[in-house]
Amino acid sequence: MVFCVVVQALAIGLAILSRIHFSKYKVWIRYVVVILLVSSVCAQVLYVREQSGSADRQAVLPRADYDGEARTEDIQLSIDDKEYSYAMEIEPREYTEEEFYRLAEKQGMDLEAAILGKNPDPEHVTEDLDLPDEDADGVFTYTWWSDRPDIVTSYGKVYLEEIKDHEVVILSLEVSYSTYKYERDFPLVVVQQTRRKDAIENVQEMLLRLEQETRTDSRVTLPDTYENVKIRVREKGMRPSMQCLFLGIMLAGAVFTVLYSRNREQQKKDNDALIRDYPFLVNRLWLLLGTGMTVQMGIRQIMSELNDNVCLKRELEYAIHCLQTGGEESLVYEQLGRRLKLPEYNRLFRQLGQHVRIGTKDLRNLMELEMQTALKKRRELAKKKGEEASTKLLFPMIVLLALVMVLIVYPAMTGL
Repeated sequence: MVFCVVVQALAIGLAILSRIHFSKYKVWIRYVVVILLVSSVCAQVLYVREQSGSADRQAVLPRADYDGEARTEDIQLSIDDKEYSYAMEIEPREYTEEEFYRLAEKQGMDLEAAILGKNPDPEHVTEDLDLPDEDADGVFTYTWWSDRPDIVTSYGKVYLEEIKDHEVVILSLEVSYSTYKYERDFPLVVVQQTRRKDAIENVQEMLLRLEQETRTDSRVTLPDTYENVKIRVREKGMRPSMQCLFLGIMLAGAVFTVLYSRNREQQKKDNDALIRDYPFLVNRLWLLLGTGMTVQMGIRQIMSELNDNVCLKRELEYAIHCLQTGGEESLVYEQLGRRLKLPEYNRLFRQLGQHVRIGTKDLRNLMELEMQTALKKRRELAKKKGEEASTKLLFPMIVLLALVMVLIVYPAMTGL
């Protein structure tokens, strides 16, 4: 309450000072003063309500949940205008007796399978057991003991040396919580490892006997289990799921190989066509530039004359489209040469880009030299193609020669 009065006095003093010394910030200080006054008045109202209702109102302290932690509350005591403080410890909520037995019964049922560990079932215990000391929340305490500690200890250790064939062991559990206790027994059958081998041998004998007894039938029906041994027929060959997966992988590989081969073949055809038409392109550009046309006009004219070379025509059309959409002419020519992926075209269009960008007086001389080089390379390519064609015809010629020899020699041999 006193603090509220101090805040109000401070707000009023700040308002007075703003009129005298801080007129520049008068608007901002006005907002601050209003906020301080409103908050202090609200605090006074709330304080009065708290004091007026505290005499008739009982304090309510919430407890933590069952698995929560204890906490300390500071309690204020008043008598004869004197105040005392007391640290009150608030423990978590506790289960009632009915709740405890219901939860303990459920946990006991869950533990029937949980304590087995690596063992398949309670009738075939050969490995150590997993015996917890408390529940998952740490609220209930577990205590274990065995009626045969020489075979199964209270810690879950299993000793097979003490049994010959099998022994029944009663494992007991005590669940503790506060003053409540709950007990439950778990009957277990501890067996020797050799008993598993005996069970397998018994199943094999049963299967042999079953096959002999049903030889007059059209089929042999096997049981699902026999002496706790599961029986199933192992499928021969690859399972349908694996067959489908393997077929899909092979199909994907085949499709990829075919598409890759086609792409390589098409790329080779495009490169051969580009090399074949390169002299034509250089010659036409040399002639058109000699008539006074610009490089762009010459490319448009050549593009209209190309019919067979789809690859070159497509790239020239794309270059013209880039020029129409505002692309830099020199950069477009250089990119066109790189897209064609042949050194001849790259060199030619780089020279054209340089001519457009900075101007080149001897461009026609350079193109004439390039045209002579292109014609020489075209002749070399034609010679190479001829050699490849003659090599391909060699095998059919050998086959035909062999047929002719057979036709000549066979009548002579039969006549003799």
